Amino acid sequence: MVGLFRARPRHTRWSSPRRGTRSAIEATPFAREEAYRRLAEECTASQRETARRLEAAQAELSVLGERTAALEHLLKEVEEPWAR
Repeated sequence: MVGLFRARPRHTRWSSPRRGTRSAIEATPFAREEAYRRLAEECTASQRETARRLEAAQAELSVLGERTAALEHLLKEVEEPWAR
């Protein structure tokens, strides 16, 4: 029964084994604010890229819809003489 459970590590990744040191998250309020600012900028850039791609896809779908309508019209014109 002794080997079944491992002892929990004394210090996790975010806690410091030495007194007076800080983790990466707790470094300074300025560093934390800077990290959140960078994250917000990355998210904004990602959203802009997604919006750009969606706009391009919507434009392509619009063109495909127009082309499909033109093909349907052409097929109806060709089909009419044979239906008589």
